[in-house]
Parts: sequence; C-alpha cells; structure tokens
Amino acid sequence: MTSPKRWARRLSNVIGFDDAPHVRGSAGRVGLIGCVCSGPRLDIVLRDTVEKDGDDATSVMKRLASDVDLSHVRGVMLQGITFAGFNVIDIHRLSTELDMPVLVVTRRKPRLELVFKAVMAVPDWQAKRALMEAAGDSLA
Repeated sequence: MTSPKRWARRLSNVIGFDDAPHVRGSAGRVGLIGCVCSGPRLDIVLRDTVEKDGDDATSVMKRLASDVDLSHVRGVMLQGITFAGFNVIDIHRLSTELDMPVLVVTRRKPRLELVFKAVMAVPDWQAKRALMEAAGDSLA
C-alpha cells in the first residue's frame, strides 16, 4: 500500500475565478464561478453572473470574495483578465480592495494586436483597452 502524497510545504489558500461557457455574439448575463482551494482540497464554491461585454466583473468578484470569511485566502488567481467576452477585470483595483495579490495566468501569450482590434467592437472599448494596458508588460 502506498502512502498518500505529501506536499513539500503547505500551499497557501487561493481563490480562482472563471466564467461559464457562453455563445459568442450573444447578450445577457454569464455565470461567474469562484473556487477557494487549499492545496488540492476544494473548500468553497461561489457563484454569480456578470454582464456580457460589461464592466461589472471586478465588482462582482470583490463582492463574492467579501461575502464569506476568506481570512485564510492569500491570493486571487485568474485565467486572463477578460470574462464574459470583454468584461475586463481591473486587477489593480481588485488587489487593493481585497488586500491580496492577484495572479493572472494564460495558456499562451495573447496576441494583443488582435485583442485590441476585437475590443473596439464593444461599448466603452477605450476604458477596456486601458485596463488591459494597465495590467502591465507581462501581457505584451
């Protein structure tokens, strides 16, 4: 019988957010899921919706994270900074308001010239592009 895998050191608890699948070109609200994990263990699942191509995702994430006791959570993880189409997260505001670091990861380096061209098709695209640019050089 093999012994259970032991972590070399204890991992900090994190909350990760992702959006639910949605139809490209559709309007309305899209599911947003937050999962609090401690190492390999799932502790809490949070759910709400955000407006497709809207500007409420940062506020919804902040509210979800504030609605429960997350004193043990040490960081936020996001897969990219756009949710529900082009609902762009203000990662610096989210980090400040939650008083914890926000880590953004992507599967591959984004082709920003194509992203910036596509965002021009949604309302308030200048503000959305500014948030993407403010995310830092790591996106370039």
